[in-house]
Amino acid sequence: MAYVVPKKRFDKKLSKRSIVTVFLGYADGQKGYRLLSLVDRYIQIACKKNTKAFPTFTVDASVLVQIQINQQGLRKKMRVLPKDIPFRRFPVVHIADDDLPLTTPELNTIRQHLQDQIDIVDRAVARNPVSSIIESRGEEENEEESVQGDQEMEGNDEFDNSGGDNSEERDGDVLMEEESPRAITRSITRSRSHKALAIRNNEAFNELEDFIDPQLPQSWKQMTEASDAEEWIEAASKEFNALLENKTYILVPPEMARGQKVLSNRWICTKKEKQDGEVYYKARCVVKGYMQNYGVDYLETYAPVVRFETLRAAFTLAMTYKYDVQQIDFDTAFLNATLPNEYKIFMKQPEGFLHPQYPGFVCLLKKSLYGLKQAPKEWNSMLHQYLKENGFTRNWKDYGLYFKIDEMEIILVLVYVDDVLIIGPTDMVKEFIGKLKNIFKVKELGRVSKLLGMEVQYSLEETIITQKKYIERILQRFKMEDANPASTPMEIKLKLEKLSKETPSTYPYRSAVGSLQYLVTGSRPDLSFSTNFFSRFSSGYGKLHWHYLKRVLRYLKGSKDYCLRLDGENARNWLEDEHFVIEVFADADYNNGTDGKSVTGFVTFLNGQFVSGRSWRQTKVTESTAEAELVTANEAVRDGIWLKQLLESMRLFVQPVILYVDNKSTLQIASHPTSHRRTKHLGITLLKIREYVESKEVELFYIRSEENIADMFTKSLGKTKLDYFIKNMGMRSTSTMDSELQGSMRSTNSG
Repeated sequence: MAYVVPKKRFDKKLSKRSIVTVFLGYADGQKGYRLLSLVDRYIQIACKKNTKAFPTFTVDASVLVQIQINQQGLRKKMRVLPKDIPFRRFPVVHIADDDLPLTTPELNTIRQHLQDQIDIVDRAVARNPVSSIIESRGEEENEEESVQGDQEMEGNDEFDNSGGDNSEERDGDVLMEEESPRAITRSITRSRSHKALAIRNNEAFNELEDFIDPQLPQSWKQMTEASDAEEWIEAASKEFNALLENKTYILVPPEMARGQKVLSNRWICTKKEKQDGEVYYKARCVVKGYMQNYGVDYLETYAPVVRFETLRAAFTLAMTYKYDVQQIDFDTAFLNATLPNEYKIFMKQPEGFLHPQYPGFVCLLKKSLYGLKQAPKEWNSMLHQYLKENGFTRNWKDYGLYFKIDEMEIILVLVYVDDVLIIGPTDMVKEFIGKLKNIFKVKELGRVSKLLGMEVQYSLEETIITQKKYIERILQRFKMEDANPASTPMEIKLKLEKLSKETPSTYPYRSAVGSLQYLVTGSRPDLSFSTNFFSRFSSGYGKLHWHYLKRVLRYLKGSKDYCLRLDGENARNWLEDEHFVIEVFADADYNNGTDGKSVTGFVTFLNGQFVSGRSWRQTKVTESTAEAELVTANEAVRDGIWLKQLLESMRLFVQPVILYVDNKSTLQIASHPTSHRRTKHLGITLLKIREYVESKEVELFYIRSEENIADMFTKSLGKTKLDYFIKNMGMRSTSTMDSELQGSMRSTNSG
């Protein structure tokens, strides 16, 4: 028997905080015990941390028989534990080594006693179908959040006196030498007040609501009741036909899924925009993957995707070699991947499309389906195998990049789940797309224009990457579309203190920081420092933090037309003897903040075109500016070496990485073991840069602080200096570019 902390509290404040249960076995498909509660008479699943087991105790079999046979008792919950439960203690037999064989009468008695208990329960369950419903109900309740809290032991007089005045047990059992087991109680002390917790939960719910468009249906019922129900039903029918065409599942009797969890599903609706601006309806049948159990329904889930730095480097390569960039989309990509035979995953039939003859049957999945935890991995494995068979090689520095060299030409395939870019000579690209169409259902989207929430304008002369529409959605989401624009994202030398984690707040602070982070990753490196700065307070923020964070949003209002421009002609001019040039600018702001830690910033260029930039606070306190700059230099070199290896793995020639640092002491330490008194404490990792310098993989150069672009990644700057660095990094305003283009056209016409 065992005591378990219930998921729901008892009605009375001073009631027992745990209930007595009988151990029935181990749960199928999840970690936990199957316990029969003697209080509410339900079979429930409990984890180890909420359970106190007493292996040598049980209850009389008559109690289990009464619980299982009495169906009315099963339906009616009891909130008070009966006082007349006869506890029993198993006979304990001490066996010394080699004293007794394993078939002694005493051991046989114990085994027979246990088997009798199991047989009694099994017969009662066979006669009573209600118990199976109760067990499933217990498993569903187990999906809820388990009760948290400290656990301690308290006395339980009702259980201690359960044996009455008899000093000897019935049925010839041995004397009770131990007192009855004591119940677990939960401490009433809380780590935080209920009010603070409610505010936190409400904040999280509000942030989640921001991601949901209230105009889109959230269920099949809403789809059929919407004003545009005909379009939604047509979209759902198209998705259902795709499931049938790909033979995603087969219908089987529900008995085949006995003992396994049958996953639910739902319809996800969205409206998408084509490249020509036309809006179309999209409905997707998605499995509720959160119901899956690790080790039973899936194991590995990781699926690599191409990095944004690789995307920008690929655009630079395409302009340098004057290649074409075509985009394709796999229609219902996940439905192409076959699930391994060792997993049997069952799903309910899609709502609205029940089989007329077998409405009670369930779906046995044969192909991967959206929502499954392993779906991205299975699809990626299938696509990887196909590309490998067609002569492509996966780049070992970025598993989302594939390449193939044919007749001194190279073709690149960049994979981000089901969005794929194909870069290469026009004839080779068209030939490869034709091969894909023979195997997969592929949509040709033409030259890349929309990719991963970014608007891309690619030509042989330039590539423009912007996220203007995404910025407008951010401003609308946080009600800042009518705010006054700001010229810079932050005030100079802004200092803020992190608040306690217990401080309640209702501001959508973390949602705003997360939205800004995607901008930094995509096309707005000018927001790197400000985003990193405000992310430090994600676990402790208040009104003042939200006030200064809104300044970043106001800066977005005034700079939403900014784009990242890659110059094709400039990239070709940088190419020297077929060798690419990698430049890395590194800088550090010493002791930036109240904790004594410095800020690292670097920016990487390939043939003069922006590839990556990063800003973050160092993890350790440094003792001098030179040491802080040395930490930054090592991090910057890693990024440059990674890009160099990425290109060299595709048999491209790259010159040694050029590293610019604005601290001469750092250059000396990185080149030679000088200043022993100041550097004797430095670890091997900080001196790794010397190895790169000695092997001539990296060349070090000094640069003035006023010309170091990485300076904008370490501190907040004024408008003049910020605009200077933004321009040198390749960022432009699309409105300014349009006016310049119109001016050049007028001058050409007049001439």
